Amino acid sequence: MTVIERDPPTEEDAALAREGSRALARLLREAGDSSAGARLSVGAPGGDSVELSVSERTLRLLRDVLEETARGNAVAVVSVAAELTPREAAEALGVSRSFLLTLMDSGKLPYRRVGAHRRIRLSDALALWREAERRASVMDALAGETDALGLSGEV
Repeated sequence: MTVIERDPPTEEDAALAREGSRALARLLREAGDSSAGARLSVGAPGGDSVELSVSERTLRLLRDVLEETARGNAVAVVSVAAELTPREAAEALGVSRSFLLTLMDSGKLPYRRVGAHRRIRLSDALALWREAERRASVMDALAGETDALGLSGEV
């Protein structure tokens, strides 16, 4: 499943999203550690409404989508099983396409060929991104320890 809204939200969309994200954040705070989820009522003004049962995880995801929309950002919802082109994967990871191709050619990022084209599973790209984030965190901690021990002076 891929749902992509490429246009940024309007001011009215952003205002409604701010209101909705605050309401969901309040609901999540009040629920505390309960993983029971919630029932949401969704309806059009003056029209019928529908009751939805959603998990806490779904509430958090919806809150995150609303927060991004409130900031004026377009949001994409993509299944982690989705396959991306190298360009799409590079955009998602915030790297250049040529850097991504280097990762693919070196075997650090698995891909498959569809005819002459390459496809990358989103889950593989996200795993690579998480590993890079973990390494950066370790390096930051190491630099902090070096500073704390007074070993970061010039040689």
